[in-house]
Amino acid sequence: KSGKKCLTPTISGLILVIEKERENNMYSNKLKELRKNKGVTQVEVANSVRISKSSYNAYELGVRNPRDDVKTAIANYFGVTVQYIFFD
Repeated sequence: KSGKKCLTPTISGLILVIEKERENNMYSNKLKELRKNKGVTQVEVANSVRISKSSYNAYELGVRNPRDDVKTAIANYFGVTVQYIFFD
């Protein structure tokens, strides 16, 4: 035996991952759409809300979730509610 553990995912574990991915994609797509509609770059958004470009990029990719204060800053920048971007 190789000593490696078999990592067999459970159905409930997979469902949680899929739901989280879908949730992230929902807001990441909205962020991208809002930015493109405004005609600005990721750098411009990041600078305006005082975060790094790599952080903002991670939000648009859906691989990181912004802190609540950053969610508020991003919503204010685009002139929409936090609810609209992150929870609708």
